[in-house]
Amino acid sequence: MKEQIYDLCNKFFTLSKIQVDSLSVELEDEKRNIYYVKLETPDSKLIIWIHGQSLDNIKHLLGRMIENIVWKNCIIHLEVNDYLKAKDDKLFKYIDSRIDYIMKNNKEITLPNFSSYERKKIHSYIWDKKIEWLTAWSDWVWAERVMHISFSKPKSVNIDIDIDWIDI
Repeated sequence: MKEQIYDLCNKFFTLSKIQVDSLSVELEDEKRNIYYVKLETPDSKLIIWIHGQSLDNIKHLLGRMIENIVWKNCIIHLEVNDYLKAKDDKLFKYIDSRIDYIMKNNKEITLPNFSSYERKKIHSYIWDKKIEWLTAWSDWVWAERVMHISFSKPKSVNIDIDIDWIDI
């Protein structure tokens, strides 16, 4: 199936007048039919467009075209000139700065305007950091979903125990 996906993607980009410098297809998850397509091209602006809008549409279109050929549901992850990797790096750098702020000031912050996919990445990233007392959650504010991150150490509690009454 990798060869069929490679052939279809190569034909798609060639017929779209996109110069293909390098194209590779890797199987990410065989059980769920997830494939990783990596494209190197000087025409990346035509594929990615503003904020990755065209990239998402092309990825969806390629997925439907491949399903038509192989008669299986499949998911395509399309990476063009490491655009998504750079976008993730920028997101994680921002989240690191927010975590530093939270830990220094012991305050909760709210992060609006992230897609569900980005919120999922942020949750996973924070979970993987394994910082004790750092929590993140999402909820609704008006008509949109927002994410909250907080850091709070439990307050120390002094317990005075009167040992005289304990039977040993």
